[in-house]
Amino acid sequence: MNEVAFRHLVGRLKEANRNHPGADRRADGVRAGPFRLRVGRKHRRGHPGTAEGLKKDGRKEEQKMKYRCLFVLVSLFTLFLHLNSTNYNGSDLSDDICELDGYTMIGCTSAEGEVNGESGEIIKLYNGMIFELNDYNYNYSYSPEVGIFAKKLDYQGKGFILYKLIIEDEIYDASRIR
Repeated sequence: MNEVAFRHLVGRLKEANRNHPGADRRADGVRAGPFRLRVGRKHRRGHPGTAEGLKKDGRKEEQKMKYRCLFVLVSLFTLFLHLNSTNYNGSDLSDDICELDGYTMIGCTSAEGEVNGESGEIIKLYNGMIFELNDYNYNYSYSPEVGIFAKKLDYQGKGFILYKLIIEDEIYDASRIR
């Protein structure tokens, strides 16, 4: 804006203030109306029409975009974990699979109710078998899948059957009750 246009604008604002019905007189006798010319630093900082206000709006939009990106990344990561979930508890069945050497799988069923994996715990299976766990591997689960393995041994002319159960990636020595 050139100087002539600026002076013309100031003159029009002064005239509008003098003629405004809501204008009141200040202590020095000058009528003060509602119209004011705000230039430079007198203009409120951060007002949307100023350069500083535009910078603030840009920073707000940038921050909103960062939060949106963060939300999308967290959502994708959660979805990835959900889709690739395994009941990993620090041990891996493949580390212990050699314990089943010589055993034959005789069944696969589910346990009735909850299983804690404590020594002496009685486990009832949906196929009617009942086992007592002989060792402790804590692993709480409700109605888990159970793999039943058996191995026949002959000792001094007597036959014995040893049982192992796989429950939630843990191998348990067990005694069959029924």
